[in-house]
Amino acid sequence: MIDALAIPTKKRPKHGFSDTPTHTVWMSLFYRCNNPKADSYKYYGGRGIKVCERWNEFKNFLEDMGVRPSGSTIDRIDSFKDYKPGNCRWVTNKQQQNNRTNNVTIEWRGERKTVAEWADIVGIKYSTIYFRIRHGWSAEHTLTLPLAERIKYKSRVANGA
Repeated sequence: MIDALAIPTKKRPKHGFSDTPTHTVWMSLFYRCNNPKADSYKYYGGRGIKVCERWNEFKNFLEDMGVRPSGSTIDRIDSFKDYKPGNCRWVTNKQQQNNRTNNVTIEWRGERKTVAEWADIVGIKYSTIYFRIRHGWSAEHTLTLPLAERIKYKSRVANGA
């Protein structure tokens, strides 16, 4: 439930977007950034993340972000910066999960991606890639070695080969 005190505008002008997904997202930004009672406050306001002053008015938020596409969420491109134009976008939940600060990333062939992104690209299960990285495998072997080769490779690694 969103606390009305966390919303910046005292007057609620009629804009035709009340109770829409776009308006709910806008209100949620202020709730998690401004209300210490919010469960997620420690990850947003508690870390110093703010909503830009321009977005204190919903019409400005709507002008900058547009209507929320179905199935999308708001995402900060740089998760260490505020909610503001140029740092926010509408993304799928999968895209949002790839932008988390606690993701494990792998650099391979000049590209840095999350384990989930590499899993989609190379067709190896997330859990397999994660296991291999956590057990000291190189990025090359992690992302290219077929599952049947796993036992042979583990044996070579254990023997220092």
